[in-house]
Amino acid sequence: MNTIINETYKQDLQQQLQLQTQSESDQDSSQSQANYYVLQFKGPIKDSWKQAVQTYGAQFYSYIPEYSFIVKLPDANLEKIKNLQFVETILPYNPEFKINTETVLHAEADENNQLTLDLYLFDSQNINEIKQQF
Repeated sequence: MNTIINETYKQDLQQQLQLQTQSESDQDSSQSQANYYVLQFKGPIKDSWKQAVQTYGAQFYSYIPEYSFIVKLPDANLEKIKNLQFVETILPYNPEFKINTETVLHAEADENNQLTLDLYLFDSQNINEIKQQF
């Protein structure tokens, strides 16, 4: 199946894969860093598959229906992981995947027109760096 479901948000993986392929050609592959992705396996997930991906430095986070996980992957090993026989696809963890659409639909500002949101960070994220962005 080619659909990742994140609460009420649905995204066609083939379309995202095409966009990813286009953007990868524009990126400098010499960067040595890790980023967050959605990794989709080809079927029901086996522990041996997860362990094999972890040998390339992957950190697993939340499960997403249809055999997928949010993962942090070293960019240097991205192609090796993509080429594993049990990996269906790897997509960037896009901003639209990070927002609970139900929360947005029901959000109400206070009398000062401010909105309070709870942010959940991955364990390696620095809260001070995030604060500086706002």
